[in-house]
Amino acid sequence: MNRVGNYRNAGFTMVETIISIVLFTVIIIASGQYIIVSRGQLADATHSLRAWQVIANRFEYGLNMDYELLSDSLVEFGTLIAWNGQTLYRTTAVTDVDDPLDGLSPVDTSLPDYLKVMVTISQNTPDNPTDSSYIYFTPQRNR
Repeated sequence: MNRVGNYRNAGFTMVETIISIVLFTVIIIASGQYIIVSRGQLADATHSLRAWQVIANRFEYGLNMDYELLSDSLVEFGTLIAWNGQTLYRTTAVTDVDDPLDGLSPVDTSLPDYLKVMVTISQNTPDNPTDSSYIYFTPQRNR
């Protein structure tokens, strides 16, 4: 009779084993989900960083141009940019802005008062914008 009692404490029970396997499985699944989500967020952040670098480069290009040339030379649509194996499309729009401080057209004869340059970045197709920013250029900056 003593031997039966000793065998009872010799190992894990079936319930303990099943609970351990279930806990281990939950931990592994949660860790896997964390890794998958983190990789997606890292890829999005990398894309956004590259897009903002392209936007900053375009603004710098505009800053180095004469104000009178911005409307004609800076405009583009869907310019393909291949960067580290990633395909980006850059669109630059230049619009005239007439502010009401010195009167509006036709009373205001010095048009435009300033230019709004908007750069939009798309990924994979030119008509799928993901990042954009704008900057205002004034004629006084060249003085």
